[in-house]
Amino acid sequence: MWAAPFEAAVRTLSRFDLAIPMEELSAHTAPLAELLGWRNFETTQFVPSGKVINNDAVAELAPAEYLQLWDDNKLDMVLYHWIRAVYLARIHCSLPPTGG
Repeated sequence: MWAAPFEAAVRTLSRFDLAIPMEELSAHTAPLAELLGWRNFETTQFVPSGKVINNDAVAELAPAEYLQLWDDNKLDMVLYHWIRAVYLARIHCSLPPTGG
């Protein structure tokens, strides 16, 4: 039941020239500058409540609920870590330009 949607997600993400894990963008803007020519990365964040709240799921959920949450989202986590690895590899493992 999960295989077809997961395969479609991988196929779709593979078609993009650049997929950005947003928590990496502030520290690593080079791919956007190289691909799109973007140079202005001023940070503007709008939060409806006026403050950022980071809930600690371990503290908020019962152990069984927390494990179920992880189990329900395991393939999302695989996709997230894959995209993050591709983005960071693009930054740290680029080939030097050829003199051609």
